[in-house]
Amino acid sequence: MSRYASIRHILWDWNGTLLDDVDLCLFALNELCRKRRLPLVSREEYRAKFTFPVIEYYKSVGFDFEKEPFEGPAQEWVALYTGNVRQRARLYDGATEALTLLHERGYRQSILSAHQHDYYAHSKLELGEAWLRESGHDPRHVLMIGDTLHDHEVARAMGAPCLLLAQGHQLRARLERAGAPVLSSIDEVPGYLDRRP
Repeated sequence: MSRYASIRHILWDWNGTLLDDVDLCLFALNELCRKRRLPLVSREEYRAKFTFPVIEYYKSVGFDFEKEPFEGPAQEWVALYTGNVRQRARLYDGATEALTLLHERGYRQSILSAHQHDYYAHSKLELGEAWLRESGHDPRHVLMIGDTLHDHEVARAMGAPCLLLAQGHQLRARLERAGAPVLSSIDEVPGYLDRRP
């Protein structure tokens, strides 16, 4: 019997888990940095340091929110992201196939995303808890799949198991600190869920 035999529902994070938007987020960040004459951030630096709430990450990059309120850069970032998402982001390779396989195996699937809310430091956990209440699911039968330590924190607070993917916004070395299983990419998920203990 699979170690995930009790799982009935998969709760997917969207950004960095299903949607490959790391380069888009980095583009938007560096546009903000360029405008403020701050050093540009490399992809590796971004994945090594990116965190929630996002305001803390932006402070670490050099933004001074005593000189300008956080809402200014936040609104600029959202405009850059939404204005470029169709051209600069797409589903990860293997995402459609993984979702299809899991559907065929009887898993129900939902997306839990608080992307712009997270930018403004609202709680993804609040959305997750509301989803649990409205859906009536037992969190022990729900598997949260995400790409950040924040996803693991949300899953733990919800009482749900978690699986992390190292393809997105944080490096594998950081994700492994959470103690949850970490896979390299989304195409590994269906096979992993079939593994025996």
